[in-house]
Amino acid sequence: VVAGGRWKPLHHFFESFLYRDVIAGCGAGGVCFLKNDAPDFPGAAFTGKVCVSAVDVGTGARALVECTTALNVPAGGGSYYWTLPAAAFAGLDPARHILSVQPDGAAENLSYLSLPYQWRLAGNTTVTITVAAEPHADGSHDVTVTAGGPALYVVLTTLAAGRFSDNAFCMLSGGAKVVKFYPWGKGQAEALTASVRVEHLAQYIA
Repeated sequence: VVAGGRWKPLHHFFESFLYRDVIAGCGAGGVCFLKNDAPDFPGAAFTGKVCVSAVDVGTGARALVECTTALNVPAGGGSYYWTLPAAAFAGLDPARHILSVQPDGAAENLSYLSLPYQWRLAGNTTVTITVAAEPHADGSHDVTVTAGGPALYVVLTTLAAGRFSDNAFCMLSGGAKVVKFYPWGKGQAEALTASVRVEHLAQYIA
């Protein structure tokens, strides 16, 4: 149980990349896997391809490395392993590239080739936040995060009592992402607007 009910950044990352029925990733030497932990019910097999792209953490540029052939991985703990083409993997720079591993119909997973402090990030990426003036019927507020370039490990904080629908995420190509803030009780809108702030990795290591 998390004190106060708020998830920590690591909880959000786990929810996005790990706590899924179908997960795929790549590691040392270009060895990749897909695991299907869905309950073993009829129709729960994973059927489709997995595409791996290299993303430049400094520019956001993507280059396709490989897509698998059509797979059929059974539920209940089924798995499939393969290795990326040696020439394509050897051409990646661990300080510049991370791998985006995208199974059809499942969540994208990011596989790192080096530690984050070693990445060559763009140091001038500007990230801004805008809070919607009016709440939704359920009392939640839209918070729009806009990045002028790649922004990794984006984290929102506020003095308002409540929680964000998503927090601690990566915006690999910049752009805009809308998350919701769910207040705990009334009278939190002003505190949210006045105190919400955003941080990202390049502010500290670029």
